Amino acid sequence: MKPEWWEGLNKNTQSKLVERMALGTSLDEDKKANCLLDNGSKYVNWKVVKIESRLNKTVN
Repeated sequence: MKPEWWEGLNKNTQSKLVERMALGTSLDEDKKANCLLDNGSKYVNWKVVKIESRLNKTVN
């Protein structure tokens, strides 16, 4: 994350994002299968222009 972007968020949004990121990275507790699914929260207004996955690429 660019510091300018992060610092431009209000403290409440920063806190919620940190909490959300921790759901999928904690080594101390078991993760729920849905821990990083879309929860409907929108913190920024970004438009997805392309989704790419290594799973969709042909391996030569």
